Amino acid sequence: MSGLQCVLVMLLMTCALAMAQLGYVAGVFDDPAMANATLTYSEIAYCGDYATREYSGAAAGFVYTYEFNGLHENQGLMGYNPNDQTIYISFRGSSDPQNWITNLEAFQKDCPASWNIAGCGVHKGFFNAEQDVIPGIYANLKSLMDKYPSYKVVVTGHSLGAALATVTAADLISSYGVPASKVTLWNYGSPRVFNEAGSVGVSSMILSIHRVTHHKDLVPHSPTHNMNYQHIDNEWYEDPTADVVSCTGYEDPNCSYKWAITSIKDHLVYMGLDIGEAGCGWV
Repeated sequence: MSGLQCVLVMLLMTCALAMAQLGYVAGVFDDPAMANATLTYSEIAYCGDYATREYSGAAAGFVYTYEFNGLHENQGLMGYNPNDQTIYISFRGSSDPQNWITNLEAFQKDCPASWNIAGCGVHKGFFNAEQDVIPGIYANLKSLMDKYPSYKVVVTGHSLGAALATVTAADLISSYGVPASKVTLWNYGSPRVFNEAGSVGVSSMILSIHRVTHHKDLVPHSPTHNMNYQHIDNEWYEDPTADVVSCTGYEDPNCSYKWAITSIKDHLVYMGLDIGEAGCGWV
């Protein structure tokens, strides 16, 4: 290898490292800027100090407006960003994913009648936790939508936060009348939330979904099919090199679903960045 080639290789490696530190993806998300933003807000939800922190990187310009706290580590923040004209609702994930998978009540209950999905079943623990905070979330959201009627609404979260974001997006549309055309869902490492009827109905209800999974992440495999659970659609699967694949259907056998042996380690890294309490340094 010539000296010039060595320099070029080093420059490429340096650039790749810098991009990873900024949250840029190596794959093919249809909206890389929103991928970077939602991962950033999902991580910020773990880190607290929402009212006093300096928002930078993909969250530069964010204006914090509201913090919510509820059942089962149900915590997060809301606000808006004039730079991308978006209102963000971000749920915190669990500090101990393996613990809440085991202990959080996984029985199903009927979805609200307002959702108008025949046979819909939803994870009782996730739904009850969401119901604990949704009145405050909607009150703040309505105030922001009145001030910024052209802004879109993005609901996001990682892990347990991803499940709560999914229920919240569906509830805002069906129970609170937020136009489906305004609502976008980005979640990372989400467990299954609904039965088959609920999965199909909610996937039709939320017009813009990005359900991001990473390699052998354990959490998307819980709760199991034999407990009568199925994922919502529009999975985006991140392979070990951080390349991203747009998957098909609800449980694409070529994406996360193909792995029988899973890893909690893969749950705690997305887009090459630590996600969870260990990632608070990069935000």
